[in-house]
Amino acid sequence: MEAVVFEGFGLVVTKLRDRYFMQYNAGTHGVAMRKDAITKEQAMRVMTGQTHEVTSVLIDIQRSVSSFNVQPGRAGVY
Repeated sequence: MEAVVFEGFGLVVTKLRDRYFMQYNAGTHGVAMRKDAITKEQAMRVMTGQTHEVTSVLIDIQRSVSSFNVQPGRAGVY
């Protein structure tokens, strides 16, 4: 069962077995909720609750998603 380990800044970090996921709004003009796999290290950075860490992880995710030629605002888990 997926457990919520952090909620704040308009996003949710969950853990399922040994994997972490972050659900967040990736939309620009409208709501486009996304859920992406993140590393344990990224999850720990988000859970510090520091704005710059959360922003840094979101940028990392968007760069990673873009490298797969997927629009950051499109829904899905990668």
